[in-house]
Amino acid sequence: VQVTGIFRAVPVRMNPKTRNVRSVYRTYIDVIHFRRHKTFTAVGGNEEPATNDDEEASEAGRKSVRSQINILLCGDPGTAKSQLQQYVFRLVPRAQYTNGKGTSAVGLTAYVTKDPETGQLVLQTGALVLADNGICCIDEFDKMSESARSILHEVMEQQTLSIAKAGIICTLNARTSILAAANPIESSWNKSKTIIENIQLPPTLLSRFDLIFLLLDPQDEAYDRRLAQHLASWYQYGKEGEAVHDAMAIDPKTGRVDVAILTTGISAGERRLRADLAQTLKHYMKERKSTLSKGPVKKDTLFNEIRERSDERITRDMFDDAIRALEEENFLIATHQTVRMVTLGESNFD
Repeated sequence: VQVTGIFRAVPVRMNPKTRNVRSVYRTYIDVIHFRRHKTFTAVGGNEEPATNDDEEASEAGRKSVRSQINILLCGDPGTAKSQLQQYVFRLVPRAQYTNGKGTSAVGLTAYVTKDPETGQLVLQTGALVLADNGICCIDEFDKMSESARSILHEVMEQQTLSIAKAGIICTLNARTSILAAANPIESSWNKSKTIIENIQLPPTLLSRFDLIFLLLDPQDEAYDRRLAQHLASWYQYGKEGEAVHDAMAIDPKTGRVDVAILTTGISAGERRLRADLAQTLKHYMKERKSTLSKGPVKKDTLFNEIRERSDERITRDMFDDAIRALEEENFLIATHQTVRMVTLGESNFD
C-alpha cells in the first residue's frame, strides 16, 4: 500500500445548540505526500556502524559558524536611518520590518493559538522566524522592552529560536540578519563619550553586532542648506518625479535604478547561482564516479570539497538545495548525513 495523501473530513456544526451526529461534513485534501522509489534503500541502505571518530566528528559538527551579519545604525535623529531600513525592506525579497515601540517578545518569536477547524493548539511564527534566510529590520531599537531584547541573544548568535509554550517544545530556524536602528541616550551624539556610553544597550547585546555605523549630523550650515533644497525639490517636482519614475526603470535626473528591478535581479541571481551549483556538484560526482559508486560519502566531506573547488561563496543552505535538486533528478540518494549515487540498475542517469 502506498499512501499518496490524507483525506480529511471536518464536521461543520449547522446549529450551535445541536450535536454533530448528523451534521454536514466538509472534505478536502490535507496533505499530499509523494514517495520515491527505493525508499527503504534511501532510509536504511546507507547506514554504517558508528565509530568513536565518527561520534567525535558528529559532536564537533553541531557547532555551526554563523554566516549572517548583524548591523546597528546609530546616530542623531533626522539622519535617514529609518529610510535606509525601508529601502532594505523593499529591496530584499525575504525581509520583515518592525518598530521597537510596538514590538513584543511574542511578536518577534511565536505565539500559541487554536486552530478554528480542529481546535488543536498550533504555533504561529513571528517576525524573526518569518525572516529566515533574510533580513529583519528593527527600528527604534533602543526603545524596545527588556523582555523583547532578551529574545535576540539566541537568535543573533545561534541563529535558532527555542520555544516551550503550552506543551509545544521545539527549536525553529531564525537564520536572519538583524538591521537595527537606535538613537543615542541624549538624543544627540556626544563626542566626548565613548560608543558604549552613547548607546543605551547592554554589552551582551551590543557585542553581537558585527558592524556599527554612526550616522552623525555634521551641524554645518552648508549641509543644512543642501538638505533644505532637497526637501523643497520633493514638493516642487514631486508629481513630475513620480511620473518619470513610473515610465522608466532609471531616473534620468538622479540615475537611480528602480527597486523592483534590483529585487528581481537579486532573486534571479540567487536562482542562477543555486542551479549552477547543482550542475557543478553533478559533474564533480561524475568525475569521482569510480570512488562514489562504491558506497555512500558524508555530506560534510562533499561540501568541503565543493567549497574548495569553487570560486564563489557557497553556504550550507545552497549546498543542501543542490542536493535536493539532484535528488529530484534521481541522480543521487541522500540521507541525513550521507550521499550515495544512484546505480544504473536503479535509474539510467547517463
